[in-house]
Amino acid sequence: MEPQLKLRPVAELRAHPSLVRHNFSVPAHKLAALKELGEQIFREPISITKTGIVIDGNARLELARHQCRAELICFEHDFTDDKALVAILRKEASSRTLNAFARITLALDLSLSLQQQALANQRHGGKNKAQSKLTEADKIDVRSEIAHIAGVSTGNVTKVKQILATVVPEVRRELERGTLSIHRGYSLSKLSASDQRLEIKRLLAEKGVNKTIQILIAAHTSQQQSQLQKCRLVPETEQNNLLASVAAFTRTRSSVMVGVINVPGNCILLSQELVSSVSQCHLLPTDAS
Repeated sequence: MEPQLKLRPVAELRAHPSLVRHNFSVPAHKLAALKELGEQIFREPISITKTGIVIDGNARLELARHQCRAELICFEHDFTDDKALVAILRKEASSRTLNAFARITLALDLSLSLQQQALANQRHGGKNKAQSKLTEADKIDVRSEIAHIAGVSTGNVTKVKQILATVVPEVRRELERGTLSIHRGYSLSKLSASDQRLEIKRLLAEKGVNKTIQILIAAHTSQQQSQLQKCRLVPETEQNNLLASVAAFTRTRSSVMVGVINVPGNCILLSQELVSSVSQCHLLPTDAS
């Protein structure tokens, strides 16, 4: 059926249950960008189901709530919740607003309905298989359909299923942010919970160091002092006291990560978290942090 154009109260509209269940919300930067466009963004209808689930337009709905708007123009589709989720994922697969990990996580919510559809197809074909069992070929078909809907490879679907079953929240958060690849997340999922936390902390620290080095190099080569300000350099008069304080702090703690990087010159970089910890232990003057 063709969608119906209707004016619906904002209070009746909501995000898809799968988006809510997995805590996928509209990024703040996207809301800010929409706000800059002004009134024109509300002239185009958002797409919803008859029950008020948003298929396309969650950012506009969120902005409408912030602006206390009473109604929105909507294209109303006669979709089930599952069909609405398929439509959402197919759009996301082309726009890449959600990364591959997020899309697979959402698509896996369709597993049960896809299995039921596969069983229905078997019965229709006269195979008469028990409802509680699927052959290996049938499972691969379901996995392939999930991959197709999410716009990913079947191998990544298998990896994400393993990841969701075993990773700690800190690892999952970085996968959702896109700072960790599915392949790396899958490797971490094979470790113990404590080792996962240590490894994700090391990886994030490594990324932070690399980013800081890039800023320093860019500032040095192009003399962009605005970039250099992002990495506060300690005056020579404070360096000895700072290093002595950090050394005293780290001698009694095993949670401080120490690494070596291959860059020219004499350079020691300290994380803001470490400097703050030293300051809180009264080993460092407050003005040095």
